[in-house]
Amino acid sequence: MSGSEFRNSMRDSVSNEPEDIQGRVRRGTNGFRDIDPNGVVDEFLEPCHQCDDDAASGREVRRSSNNLERNFRRMGGDPKALAHAMCFFYTHRNTRFISAAGGRVSIQENCKIAINDYANTGVTQPKKMFIVNRCTGTVDVMNVARGKGGYSNGIGSRGTPDGFHITGGWHYGPNNKTWYPGIKMHGLQRGINNNTYGRGVVIHRALNSSGRTYCTGGYRSSNRHRDGRVGGYCGRTYGCPGVDPNNWSKVVDDLKGNNSGGALVYNYTPRMKQKSPSYCGDNLWR
Repeated sequence: MSGSEFRNSMRDSVSNEPEDIQGRVRRGTNGFRDIDPNGVVDEFLEPCHQCDDDAASGREVRRSSNNLERNFRRMGGDPKALAHAMCFFYTHRNTRFISAAGGRVSIQENCKIAINDYANTGVTQPKKMFIVNRCTGTVDVMNVARGKGGYSNGIGSRGTPDGFHITGGWHYGPNNKTWYPGIKMHGLQRGINNNTYGRGVVIHRALNSSGRTYCTGGYRSSNRHRDGRVGGYCGRTYGCPGVDPNNWSKVVDDLKGNNSGGALVYNYTPRMKQKSPSYCGDNLWR
């Protein structure tokens, strides 16, 4: 889908909103506004509708949402990665995708999206997981481990899969590993990440067989810190996104889903970085 097609589709979807929402949309207080020619997100403003029962809370959500791109940049994120993730969310938030586990899964987390930025940090620097809250504009960032095999969909590759995923429920596996349980991930793109579930690629605590962590650094939040610099280090996994055990409860609270789906997770890899700013996913498995 081109950038112009996407924007037209968003305008069409806005016209189907209730009239009171339409009025706010026309004033620019809701909806995905635009992506500029340089690939920079102009504005992402979608209120958290469960908050709208309280008018004051709704206004605060809309004000906070104005800060999403600014906070993402300030915390060290690549605006193109945010543009991809938000484009996919708005285009496919009602899509039911085929699951390798059988049945179908969909995006069920309305506010929080994880972007694993594997593309924009140096070779010796830990990669970053950004958890963005499109309802409040808050951006949290932490270190995330990647696979020993680079980036791959291949079975046995030990590579981290590219592209768009939806989280599921708990993954325990056949043995009592120190890092269990993990959060299941459903790959949504044929030939790109459709083997994710079958390979057992999950989000988990970065603990080795001795129970020692190999990814540290805590996390930073745009609510409490001036920038997104996170210290620490990360080792390598067999393809899974691994996080500091001290951050695990936050990751579970924000991202864990169930058998029907959960939160959107975007693995922004060097291959994804080469995509156009209006990229909304390809080879979708639906």
